[in-house]
Amino acid sequence: MTRTDYFKMIFQVFKDSVPVVTSGILTVVLLSCVLFGVQMYFNFPPGVLSVGATVFQNGHLHRLVTYPFYHQTSAQLLLNVTALVFLSGSLEKGVGTMRFLFSFFLLSTTTGLFYSFLDLLQSDGGQSPAEGLVPVTLACVALTTMHTKMTKGFLCGVTFPTMALPWVLLIVTTALVPHSVLPCNIVGILVGWLYGKGCPSLLNIGEEEDPPSTDQSNTRVLPGSGLRSIVQR
Repeated sequence: MTRTDYFKMIFQVFKDSVPVVTSGILTVVLLSCVLFGVQMYFNFPPGVLSVGATVFQNGHLHRLVTYPFYHQTSAQLLLNVTALVFLSGSLEKGVGTMRFLFSFFLLSTTTGLFYSFLDLLQSDGGQSPAEGLVPVTLACVALTTMHTKMTKGFLCGVTFPTMALPWVLLIVTTALVPHSVLPCNIVGILVGWLYGKGCPSLLNIGEEEDPPSTDQSNTRVLPGSGLRSIVQR
């Protein structure tokens, strides 16, 4: 193998591993960056646009719309955007840009509403405001897994059912992303599954048909996740 072929192979592997930033995801990223710039310029107090019990206690219903775009630090913004780009691309490719944005709005507001109610019911009175793109990203992943034909996935050499993908990513994102609230992320996954079961005609996620094959199983890559999966027939 010549040096040119070697660099071509490395470039191809890098190209296949980097997701394509679609129009809907780019719109969400830009809104998040603009809001972050505005809050830094005007020095917003921490948690001013987060969701939690204050949504019901003070009537701050606008937070149900703004919380996914709100990030308190640049590190939180960067990691949230990275999670969205790598994990939500398959949903937009399946439903189109407009339906993706509509689905993003439904998933984010429903997740924020349920979590705010859950935070209100905490008996100890301790409130945990939540914000960022991670909860709705996990909801998008859960929604996608409800409609995929893939049954098994591999991540870092570990095999697991595709339906377990949101829970695996839940552990990773909650551990790595700053200001990530575990209960809100769990609510996001449950909301994604709820919409996946109840609104198939609304979202209508489709997949390309596989070409005829004589093998009993085919290996495919789950779009937008970087996970190699096996389709079993």
